[in-house]
Amino acid sequence: ARIRFRIDGTLETVDQIESGLYSFLANRMKLLCRLNIMERRRPQDGRMSCDLNGFPVDCRVATIRSIEGESIVIRLFADTALQRTLDDLGFRPPDQKAIESAVRRPSGLFLVTGPTGSGKSTTLNVLLQALNSSTKKVVSIEDPIEQIVPGVVQTQTHEAIGLGFD
Repeated sequence: ARIRFRIDGTLETVDQIESGLYSFLANRMKLLCRLNIMERRRPQDGRMSCDLNGFPVDCRVATIRSIEGESIVIRLFADTALQRTLDDLGFRPPDQKAIESAVRRPSGLFLVTGPTGSGKSTTLNVLLQALNSSTKKVVSIEDPIEQIVPGVVQTQTHEAIGLGFD
């Protein structure tokens, strides 16, 4: 089994471990995330929080079946990601003005798409924070929900199990 880190959008192998040790680690991760350790055929999503050298980290864990066994992805999110603003995202001034204008509208829809590591989750969460208000109802439809934004109604879709949003 390979242990890889995504650094600047590229996966880099940092270690390899025996399959027996991998199975043990996979089961332990599933238990910590309250996932079903017996389920290896269907994808599962879970989360847990941990402390990394005194730094709180939210971990999102996803499992998926593969021909060689089960693949597990762990995404790490620091609480500081929820403290970013639109200014921090580096949009070109005309694009940022257009986004700020859209956020001020009383209703609407944002669609955030892109490849892994492109900043979709960060952008979405900055927008949700900008929209979040006790006088408005803000609903987010995500797959998966990677960061919880207090005060926002966040719902997850998962087409493979029939959990959609028409």
